[in-house]
Amino acid sequence: MATVKAHVDQLPAPQQAIVRQQIKTQVTKKVSAVIKHDNREIKRTSSSIATHTKSLISQAFLTLYRHAFPFAIVFVFVALLFYRRKDYLALIHHDVKVEQ
Repeated sequence: MATVKAHVDQLPAPQQAIVRQQIKTQVTKKVSAVIKHDNREIKRTSSSIATHTKSLISQAFLTLYRHAFPFAIVFVFVALLFYRRKDYLALIHHDVKVEQ
C-alpha cells in the first residue's frame, strides 16, 4: 500500500485523482464480488440448515406418533369396552331400558 501511495504521489495532480479513482473502482469491484459470493454461500448454507431442521422436526414428531398410536388404539378399545359395560350391567340387573 505504501509503495502504491508513494508511486501515486509522484504523479501530477490530475493524474493522481484519475489513478486513485481507478484504484477505488477496482477495489470496489473486487470487494463487491467477494461480498456477493459470501452472501450466496450464506444463503445456501442457511437454506440447507432450514431444510435439515424441518426434516429432523418432522422425523421427531413421526416417531412420537408411531409410539403413541398403539396406546391410542388400546384406549379406544378400553373406552368401547367400558361403554358397553353399562349395557351389560343393565341386562344383568334386569333393567328394562337399554340405550343404544
